[in-house]
Amino acid sequence: MDIYRYPAQFIRLKKQQWQKINKQWESGYIQEDQFESQVNVESGSQVVNPFSQLFKQRSSNNEEEYNETKRISVPPKTGEELKRLFLDALFLTQIKWASSTIDKRSFVEDQFYDDFLLKYLLQSFPDTYLVLYRPVFFLKNAPVELEIIIITSVAVWCIVFLEGESDSVYTEEKGRFWAVKNGKEKKKIVSPLIGLNRTGQITQQILQKHKVELPIKKAIISRTGYVDGFKDSYDLSYIDKKLYPDWFSGMRSISSPLKSVQLKAAQSLLSYCHTTYIKRHM
Repeated sequence: MDIYRYPAQFIRLKKQQWQKINKQWESGYIQEDQFESQVNVESGSQVVNPFSQLFKQRSSNNEEEYNETKRISVPPKTGEELKRLFLDALFLTQIKWASSTIDKRSFVEDQFYDDFLLKYLLQSFPDTYLVLYRPVFFLKNAPVELEIIIITSVAVWCIVFLEGESDSVYTEEKGRFWAVKNGKEKKKIVSPLIGLNRTGQITQQILQKHKVELPIKKAIISRTGYVDGFKDSYDLSYIDKKLYPDWFSGMRSISSPLKSVQLKAAQSLLSYCHTTYIKRHM
């Protein structure tokens, strides 16, 4: 509803909630009521608690039954375990914020709750990055599926992740296909460049139309395999198992706060997103 308000608010609330829970854990005493946030977020004319699902587990894939969750009653034993539980609970809150407003709600497919890559992006990169996860844009009266878009303070990244078996090797075939080799096995996949180039072109057109000055970078990434026989260009990078750690570290090291140009870019792109929803009973 308000791209200039909610990202910064979410970051602030996350920090406050983490400090509160971590302090309780370090003191060796976490009360049951500390498993839920006491911070309310004003949203229009109503007050909602965006952290109401913290330290709860989903007991059903059915969204109507989702709110009836099972509380985790045993406090974590280590700081890393506490952080993981916190981030996993926060992930559910992020999906809720991304799929609902005061008067509208969208039904989120079950697959997104268990989507490793989506969770990985939201939990591994700075909170100041804005992620459009395979959005559907509505252009010329038709829906168009795009690849992942990440808006940072210095660039807009259009990315295809090749999430295959470990040590797979990706090479280009003739026409519209790539080959994927793993040991003696070989199969064909549609070239990821097709969707990536479409995403880059549409993103560039929208940002230029709205006079958003951020460079657009494209990347094909295999975190666990190898991309063989390709050369980078000025706006396209091939990042495989050998190069990924350095790229990942570089992305995580950008510590600048949210910038207005990021929010303008996000607002411009979101205005073209295709949304399906129902109205809430007020």
